[in-house]
Amino acid sequence: KNQYFAELKNYRSRRLCFRLSCLRSYLMQEPANAQTSSLHHAVVFEKSYSKNLLVSPVRRYVLAFMSRSSEDWAANVAVLEAAAPKLHQKAHMVCIDIDVKEHVYLMNLFGIRPEDCPTYRFAVLTDRLVKYRPEQAQFTPHAVASFARAARKGDLKPHLLSQEPPADWDKLTVKRLVQRTFRDFVMDTRLCVFVYFYAPWCVHCQTFSSTWEAVAARCAHMQDVVFAQMDATQNEVEGQYIRCYPTIKCFRKGDNREVQFCEERTVEKLMQFVHTHSQASWLDSTVV
Repeated sequence: KNQYFAELKNYRSRRLCFRLSCLRSYLMQEPANAQTSSLHHAVVFEKSYSKNLLVSPVRRYVLAFMSRSSEDWAANVAVLEAAAPKLHQKAHMVCIDIDVKEHVYLMNLFGIRPEDCPTYRFAVLTDRLVKYRPEQAQFTPHAVASFARAARKGDLKPHLLSQEPPADWDKLTVKRLVQRTFRDFVMDTRLCVFVYFYAPWCVHCQTFSSTWEAVAARCAHMQDVVFAQMDATQNEVEGQYIRCYPTIKCFRKGDNREVQFCEERTVEKLMQFVHTHSQASWLDSTVV
């Protein structure tokens, strides 16, 4: 058993490192033909990169999403080029061509659709990614620089992705949560809420989803105990930084104490987890 958990911990650690390295490979590289730093000029992503910016102490980025086939491409690049010196080497200025298939990953990560472009975002990358979105993405040097400055100084709230809630999200045995419904539902101290955070592309999640439905069905008779799930790739909740998939958490009745499930993902182990923490929630709530 100890060996299983050790291997699980190592796997999750490797998974997190892999995801961050993939993200950094997008955000921290510049074209092979770039002669100057993206701290001084706007650089354009190309298919081949040679200089890795992981060595840079600056982990802040203005990412401009634009179509190279658009007639406004050159004008928008010129705007970003003019804005770059105004950042005073405190952020990299990067132009991302949305016509390149490999850049779809970044667009999804920032919740950007082709029809939203041209647009830009500000990103800070350390052990996690913090994103900022302008209210209006005006393409002027002053607007871009002012937005980046406000985001860097913490004058703006981070942008959190959210899907629209399904019409029947609270009518199913397993509630379908999104960012907008998460906090009010999960933080209801009258309920003991078990949440499954998943990623649609995750093979482990695809296998586990039926198990989660089975556990929820077996616990349907339990009073004040509810089950939910949320696509954590499209819904971001402040304070919930999901590092691996699938992740299962209990938010206990009465005190909202958060407990993460860390055992083998079987119906039997999950049932034990549910009974342990739903009972603990009930006992705690009866203490005067």
